Amino acid sequence: MDYTPPERARLLPPAKYKLFFLIDLLVNLAVWFRDEANAMKPLNFGGWLSPEAALFLFLGITVTVLTYGTLDLFVRVFTVFVDDGNGNKRPFFGIGAWLKAPRVTWIYQYQNVFAETLAVVIRILEDGFEMFDAPPCRSGTETKLFSSCGKTDGSRQKVLKIEHRIDPSKIKQYSLWETRIEKSIRENATGLITVERKPYLGPDGNEIDVLGDISLEIDGLLREIELTFQDLDSLNEWMVWPRRKFLMDEIKPWLVVPDVIQIRLGRKLPDAFTDLMIRQGESVPKLPPLKWKVCWLTTVGLYISITWVSSFMAHYFEFWGLNGAHERIRALVSITITVFVNTYILVPLLLFVFDHWVKRKQVETKVKKEPWRTLNDGFQSIWWKALLTFAYYGGFVIAWIVRGQ
Repeated sequence: MDYTPPERARLLPPAKYKLFFLIDLLVNLAVWFRDEANAMKPLNFGGWLSPEAALFLFLGITVTVLTYGTLDLFVRVFTVFVDDGNGNKRPFFGIGAWLKAPRVTWIYQYQNVFAETLAVVIRILEDGFEMFDAPPCRSGTETKLFSSCGKTDGSRQKVLKIEHRIDPSKIKQYSLWETRIEKSIRENATGLITVERKPYLGPDGNEIDVLGDISLEIDGLLREIELTFQDLDSLNEWMVWPRRKFLMDEIKPWLVVPDVIQIRLGRKLPDAFTDLMIRQGESVPKLPPLKWKVCWLTTVGLYISITWVSSFMAHYFEFWGLNGAHERIRALVSITITVFVNTYILVPLLLFVFDHWVKRKQVETKVKKEPWRTLNDGFQSIWWKALLTFAYYGGFVIAWIVRGQ
C-alpha cells in the first residue's frame, strides 16, 4: 500500500458546527422578521394553500434567499481581507477566516479519559456523526481508507509505505518527531509487525548522512518509512487513530510540500448550505453542486426537520419549564434544535440517496446562458446578492412597521 500525496490537495469543507452557527443565526433572524410581519398569512393565498404548504413555500423562499444572497453576503461583509503579496486577497480576520481555519488538533496530543472524550465530541461537532460517512470503498480517487474492495487477499500482510520530503534545516525536529511517532506506533498500533526506516536520500537519489554536513540549498531529503501490518484491518485502524492525525499535522512545517493552509485560504467559499451538501468523509469537490439543487434538497430537509422536531418539542418545553417563557425564547430553542437536526442528521441522511444527483457533472459546467447560469452558480456580483437580501428582509421590516401602525 503506497501512502503518497494526491495530485490535488484534499481539502475538507468548513467544520459543521461553524456552518450550523451561521445558518442558525440567519434562520432565526428570518423567522423573527416573518413572525413580526405576520408574513405567513399572505402565503396561505386566502386558503388556497394549507398551513403545511405555506410553511414549505416560506422555507423554499428563505433557503433561496440565503443560498443565492445572504449567506455569501454575510461572510463577505464580516471578513477582513489582506493582500498576500501576489495580488490575491486572503481572509485575515472575521467569519471568512474563521470558516477556513483548520480543524482542531491540539486535543489529540493528550492521552487520558478526559482528552479522549473531549476529542470525540469535537470530532462530531466538526465532521458530524461517523455513521453518516461515505463508504470507504467506492469508485473514484477519493477513497477514505485503504480497502481490498472485494478482493480475497484481505488476510495477507500489508505494508504501508510513507514518503516524506524533509526541509534540511528542520532535520533535528523531524528526527525527534520520528522517535515519538515510532513509540506511539509500537504502543498503540494493533497488528503491527515491523517498522523499517530507510536511509535519507538526496534529490539525486544518493544516500545522505544527516549527521554530517547537509547543504541547505538542496530541495529536500527523502525519507521512506515502511510499516508492516498483519492484515488490512490493522492498517486501517492505525490510519484513523486520532493521535496519528495530530502527529501527522505536527510535521507539516518541516516538509517540503505545497502549503495546504494557503490552498485552503485561497479557496472560494460557496454558501454554507452548499458546503453542507458535501458527503461526510469526502473532500471539497472541484465543482460545487448546482445551487438550485442545494436549495431544493435543503428545503426538503428543513421541512422534515421542522415536522420531526415539532412532534416532541411540546414535551421538552414542559420538561425544561419553558411553557411560560416568551415565545421568542421558545422559538429560538426550537429553531436551533431544528437546524442542528437538519445539519447533523437530515442532510447527511438525504445524501445517502441523493448524493449522485447533487454532485455536479462535467456537462453541467457548459451552461452559460441566462437565467440558467445564475440558477446553477448564483449571482456573480455582490450587489445582486445585497439587493436580494435587502428585498427579503426589508420587505419584512416594511410589513412589520405597517402592521405596528
